[in-house]
Amino acid sequence: MPIFDASTLARFFNEGEIEISQERPFIVDRYSLNIEVGIPLYTLPDYVLSIRRVTYLGMGLDPLPRRNEREVFQGGTQQSQPFWYIYNNVGLNQIKLFPIPNNVIPSVTGDLWSKDAIENGCIVEFYRSSDNVDFTIPDVLRPQLLKLFSAYKAFGVEGPSQNIKLSQYFIQRWEQQKQEFSELLNTLYNQPRRLVINDFATFNWFPGSPVLPIDRFGIYVDDGE
Repeated sequence: MPIFDASTLARFFNEGEIEISQERPFIVDRYSLNIEVGIPLYTLPDYVLSIRRVTYLGMGLDPLPRRNEREVFQGGTQQSQPFWYIYNNVGLNQIKLFPIPNNVIPSVTGDLWSKDAIENGCIVEFYRSSDNVDFTIPDVLRPQLLKLFSAYKAFGVEGPSQNIKLSQYFIQRWEQQKQEFSELLNTLYNQPRRLVINDFATFNWFPGSPVLPIDRFGIYVDDGE
């Protein structure tokens, strides 16, 4: 009989994936808002971690801190096409569009990355936490990462299977692998790519001087003739 049942290990597996996706956001998703006339506040799903960009009918909106909105616009209520979105101190997982929208824009369905969706809707792009189904760690890395977290949690549970030394061993391995995964993401996302070679790496070879065809060399004469 196995020490740990499959449902317990699956729960730990999913818990580890959610933890790493929240500590080092890397999963990108989009959400379409249902814009109504005169309504500035809109609530985002609970799984939203941080906003990357907001577009309104294809136009990018600039982020505006709540404090700047109060000091500069002094609680203005004018209606127009929004130019900014307020992302903090407006409510839990809420954003505020300013100026207040003056038209109706239904939420867009289907592919939110397509040109038509961007030009005809209000799209919020954000980092999200994992749902353990569609938005997950890449399959090539997922098992080797999350099995360490599962082992750490399983051996830490009180009962006959508890083993503190093994739990501490696996948590150290988990932290190490998680750090390596984070460094890989930084390399893929932030390190500049070298698309142009600006020098010769190993060879000192240059094209030769152009040479005329043999029948166009002319007649050779000595110097002074």
